[in-house]
Amino acid sequence: GLLLTLLAASPVALYVSGALREYEIGARHLVFEAPVFICACVYLARPLLEQALAARIRAEEEASPMALAVRINIGNLDFVARRLDEAEGLWQQALLAARETGDRKTDGVVTANLASLHIMRGALGRGGELALVALDVARETGERGAEAQALNILANLSLGLGHLEEAR
Repeated sequence: GLLLTLLAASPVALYVSGALREYEIGARHLVFEAPVFICACVYLARPLLEQALAARIRAEEEASPMALAVRINIGNLDFVARRLDEAEGLWQQALLAARETGDRKTDGVVTANLASLHIMRGALGRGGELALVALDVARETGERGAEAQALNILANLSLGLGHLEEAR
């Protein structure tokens, strides 16, 4: 349960938080140094997630909620490990499947992830556009956590550009 909870952490929170990573689990906070988290997740969890995804695809459930979640989580691991091309590929697959099945909540989450990825690559304009789309989807679906994630991306982008008032 703990590892899966960690895997569900937002890539934005992972990137923005700096050298220490903090994860809220119930009423407790756990803090991990980035190298420990990356090693644990990438080297231990990624192969298990890949196996789970392969099993789902063999079962012809490529667009199932579980397969989407696994793709997103593997992408999250790749993002944290700075394997941005791999993360983008997985997230694009998940986004396509979410849109084909009409899963707007997943669409918004993945769009926010892609916004973070574009910002990390220096494509600030595209990242901002995607964050605004993710914000619209989050508000449309009533997903307050996803709304907070999108607002966090936009605030950090504004702060990075020196627009303090806009970031607030």
